[in-house]
Amino acid sequence: DFETNPTDTLTIRVNDGSPTGFDKTLTINIIDQNDAPTDILLNNNVIDENNAVGALIGDLTSIDPDNPATGFANAVFSVLPAADGGAFTIVGNQLFANQSFDFETKKSYLIGIHVDDGSAFGFIKAFTINIGDVNEVPPNQPPVISSTSPNDILEMAPGNTPYSFKVEA
Repeated sequence: DFETNPTDTLTIRVNDGSPTGFDKTLTINIIDQNDAPTDILLNNNVIDENNAVGALIGDLTSIDPDNPATGFANAVFSVLPAADGGAFTIVGNQLFANQSFDFETKKSYLIGIHVDDGSAFGFIKAFTINIGDVNEVPPNQPPVISSTSPNDILEMAPGNTPYSFKVEA
């Protein structure tokens, strides 16, 4: 493994039957091969419902044995079309929403992400993208008006008759 040990040594002994032989130590230089990535990281897997189409969800990073400190800078990420993949897209190393999500309809999406670094093999990992629930005002619902205490807001009705009401959401 080039990343662990880029050289190795080998000792060869030649003996022609005499009491002494001849030893020769050789250094072997290991040629590095492009190893496939071994993992994909996503720094965020939650997006609130009612998001804008094209909203950023998170950044992707590949873990690559050829460069374990930073991954591979030229990694190419893609969303697999299976499962819920069509609801998402990747540009560079960023995952975006292809649609506006509704928590009450679907709370999470399962996607597969593939990374390729130019090796003969890539790496695929499944991610669950969770949809955050947002407190929504029901459409076409008037506020509830009630009078429960003297601390309520006082408003004067026609003829200077006081009305008391409180708006509750």
